[in-house]
Formats: sequence, C-alpha cells, structure tokens
Amino acid sequence: MSYIALYRQWRPQRFDEVVGQDHISKTLKNAIKTNRIVHAYLFTGPRGTGKTSSAKIMAKAVNCLAPEDGEACNACASCQTINAGHSMDIIEIDAASNRGIDEIRDLREKVKYAPVACTYKVYIIDEVHMLTSEAFNALLKTLEEPPKHVIFILATTEPHKIPLTVLSRCQKFDFKRIGYRDIVAHLKEICGADDLKVQERALQMLAKKSEGSMRDALSLLDQCLSFAEGEITEETIATVLGTVDGEFIKNIVQAMAEKNYGTMMGLIEGLVQEGKDIRQFSHDLVEYFRNLVLVKLSGQQTKYFDLPDFWHEVMREQSALFSEPRLFHILEVLSEGETQLRFSSQPRITLELSIIKATGLHEAERRMPGENKGLTPGKAEPKAGGEDTLGKPDKPVLPQSPAGKDEGISLEAIREQWKKVLESVRKQRPTTYAYLVEGEPVEVKNGKIILLYKANFHLHMENLEQPGNKSLVEKVLLAVYQHRLTVQGSIAPVSESKNDLVSEVRELFGDMILEIKE
Repeated sequence: MSYIALYRQWRPQRFDEVVGQDHISKTLKNAIKTNRIVHAYLFTGPRGTGKTSSAKIMAKAVNCLAPEDGEACNACASCQTINAGHSMDIIEIDAASNRGIDEIRDLREKVKYAPVACTYKVYIIDEVHMLTSEAFNALLKTLEEPPKHVIFILATTEPHKIPLTVLSRCQKFDFKRIGYRDIVAHLKEICGADDLKVQERALQMLAKKSEGSMRDALSLLDQCLSFAEGEITEETIATVLGTVDGEFIKNIVQAMAEKNYGTMMGLIEGLVQEGKDIRQFSHDLVEYFRNLVLVKLSGQQTKYFDLPDFWHEVMREQSALFSEPRLFHILEVLSEGETQLRFSSQPRITLELSIIKATGLHEAERRMPGENKGLTPGKAEPKAGGEDTLGKPDKPVLPQSPAGKDEGISLEAIREQWKKVLESVRKQRPTTYAYLVEGEPVEVKNGKIILLYKANFHLHMENLEQPGNKSLVEKVLLAVYQHRLTVQGSIAPVSESKNDLVSEVRELFGDMILEIKE
C-alpha cells in the first residue's frame, strides 16, 4: 500500500480529537445529545484548523447507531462505512470545481431523495465561497426549506465572499488559528506514537512556521522526515524550510546591538552562500524584533507570548541591549525593508541597506537617556562660533547667577543665543524643535519670550504650549541664558503675514512685479 501522509493518517475521528477548537466541539456534541440538529451549518476559519474534519465527524455522529455523549462510536456499521468513504449518503462537493448553476441544479434534484442507509443525507460543500452568484441564488430556497432528512455543512476560508442571504440561513462557527503550544503538544504525541526521533526545538520551529495550521505543521514534519537520516534537529528544519536557525538570528541581532557592521555583512554573505531565502529571513528578523519590543514593554516577561522555550532567556537578554526608542526605530525600518523586498530585483542589497539603516544612529537614539548629555540647569552651552568637538567640557557663556532670580535680559541677548537654543532643542526632541523654530522672538516681558508665528502656523504655536514641549524649552532657556524664562506664542496679523509672503516672492523672483492680486 502506498504511503499515507501524516495529516491524513492523523485526521481526527472524534470531536475530542480536534485540536484547539473546544468551543465548537462542545457545541456540536451538545446539539447531537439534545437532538437540536439544524439543517445548515457554516464552518469558517483559516486553512488547516479542522473545518472539513469537523464536518465529517458531524456527518458521522448524526448517523451513528450508538452515539456516546454526542460522539460517534466508530464501531457500528454506519460509522465504519463512513470512515471507509463508501457511504452514499455523505456527499462531499468541491465548490472550486463544481461552482456553476448546473451543478447546484443537479444537487437540488437529488436532495429530495431519501437516504440509502443512514438517518441523514449530509452534503459537505468545501470552499463554498467559490460558487457563482447564480449558484448561490439557486441554493437559497433549498437551504431555507430543505427536506427533513438533509443537512448542509458549508466550509470556507473566506466568509466575507458569501452572500448575507446564505449566511442568515446557517449556524455559523468560527474556527480559530490553533495555538502554538497546542500544535507542539500534538506533534509530540504523533512523534511518540510513531516512534519518530525529533528534537523538541525542531518541533517548536515547525509549530511557529505553521502559523496556526495543524495540516501545515504535519505536512512540514512529513517533509523533514523524508529529508532527515536519523533524528530531526533544528538544523534539519532550517535546511528543509530554507530558513535560518535561532543561533543565526541571535548573532545578527547581537551585531546590530553592538553596531558591528563587519559581522553583520559577514553573516549576510553566509546567508546568501548557503542559498537561504532572503525574503523569509527578513520576515523572521522583523518578527524577532517585534517580539523583542513586546518583551521590553512587558518588563522582561515572555510567558505571555507564543515563543519557543529556548527563546525566552535569549530575548530577555537581548531586549536589554536596546532602548525602547531604538527598538521602535529598528522595527519600523526593517518592516519597510520587508515591504520593499517584495518588489526588489536586488533583494540582497535591499536587505543590507535596511539593516544598516536600522542599526545606524537615529533621532530616537539621540534622545535616549544617557546618550545625549544635553543641557542641564546650571550648565551653559559653548560660546557661539566655538568648536563643537566631543569630549570638551561646556564653556559658560554667561556668569553663573542664582537659579530663579530674574535680573532681566534684553531681546538682543535672546536673539544672539537663539540659534543655540534651537539646536539644543533639536538634539533632544526634534518634534518640539519643529514647533519652536517657526516662532521668532519679538519681545521679552516679565520673564516671557514672546514668539511671533505666521497666521498659517497656529497649530505649531498650540503644540508648543503643551506641557511636555514647554517644559523642555524652559529647561534649555535656563541652561543657555541662566535665567528662568518661559515662552508665549502670538499670531501675526493677517496683513503682516501677507507682506511676508510678498517679500519671500520678491526675494525668489526679483522685483519685476507687475501686479499683486488678492
């Protein structure tokens, strides 16, 4: 006899064997026990989550001669005939290849005939969303008032394509993606029963790769069993799937944390030489940094995430190497790079650029505590025009004065050092700088610097007044001027703004203006 694939060998035969869908199995079992069986069911959900298997179990259970607690006994003549696929009363229809109105008309003609041997005639229509609109319309009346001996079970991965008139005639059950830990546990059970030697880390990689589909997990395991000679390891899985193992990702993340560009480029070279899928690696790297962000935000907790066990300690250690802003920046850049890879004719270059950009110095990193020595009360910036070199202590511009004592300061003094204020704010928080730079100091009054904004920069003025932005500016003002100062915005009159606009136009295009129109 030819080999039977694992997912077919281990297809569930009872509701209790369906993995990860307890809420649906319990409902269907209770319906059978209490004889509350309706004429039409709709099973929806991702691929490989048990829709068709549950439909077959349902068809068997409603026709079982000796049901046990809503389950089929799998021992009576009816169950054995259905299990062997010989029952004439269980009709499976593939809607993808039987999608026209003629097929549905044929179904309507046959549906009125009584079952041959079973209590119910069950129609299982898989991928029902593939039916044409005419076929759906032809099916409506039969779904609404079917013969008492007929049950329809419709299955689909795309319920949004099914007309509402059909949805309203069915009991709808949503199958969810199977949990990572449930898949690992089921794979362990299968390996134990079939005496297969597979490392647990390899099973965890398969479960992660399957993305909630049990059929995908079993198909991948089957593929790895055909490839491996002896025990299946993590390296076996990586080779078969064209992915990289966990140690590779750990090493490249470590190199990114240390900004070791040589190591990063060497690892990517090895990736290419081994023939790994660059796009798949980019996807895996984005997912890894996404998990690092979650670990960082959850206070080093990993128990809430579907991660292989061996990743927990690694992620706790590596998340501590990055600040939150830097992690956000890396994840954002790598996500953009993954999108670009889909359309790139040079995937290696695109990957290298995205990793280099993600690793390099960025504004978020400059705002990290401890990274930016910044300005603090009581310290002054270097003198205007002086050398801006690292390692040199700041030189005071003005003599120290007691903080909080307002000895008065002129508008000229404010304007002389204003560029320094803007630069300091820009280094610490670029968004605040964007709000501040559009205002021009026009007056100093009672410790307030009045900033004049053009009429179309009203939003900038309002954002600068926000407590977080305003407090940062006040902190910088104290450091630069050695006086406690604050800022207050003011909008220029409309006419003045217009004159400014005219002046800008004249600067750009010269004075040969014939006419100005409102």
